[in-house]
Amino acid sequence: FDRLGRVAGRPCVGSATMLEGVVADVLQKTLGAYLQGFDAEHLKLSVWSGDIRLSEVELRTEALAALPVRVLRGTVGEVRVEVPWRALRTKPIVVHVGRVLLACAPNDADAPWDEQAELER
Repeated sequence: FDRLGRVAGRPCVGSATMLEGVVADVLQKTLGAYLQGFDAEHLKLSVWSGDIRLSEVELRTEALAALPVRVLRGTVGEVRVEVPWRALRTKPIVVHVGRVLLACAPNDADAPWDEQAELER
């Protein structure tokens, strides 16, 4: 072991756990406007390969206020972030979002339902 707790240049297990917390904090700051209630427990992290995954997180309904419907509830099944650690200056960080489920209602809940008008749209 060296003075940083590494064996042959690799971090110890405690460092990986600490890094998960740091990554969760960074994701919270960047994705927190859209997602809520995620932490290191929701995080699957393979730091050295650059693969970061969040699973089963809630959407912030207020972040989707610009939609033509009112979002009552939403979840994202998976957010995957690919970080090219060895080429950060030349390759992009890619974010994949999958299994998005939304429960929506009309913006004007008092408006009567007009099935014919909806079919003509």
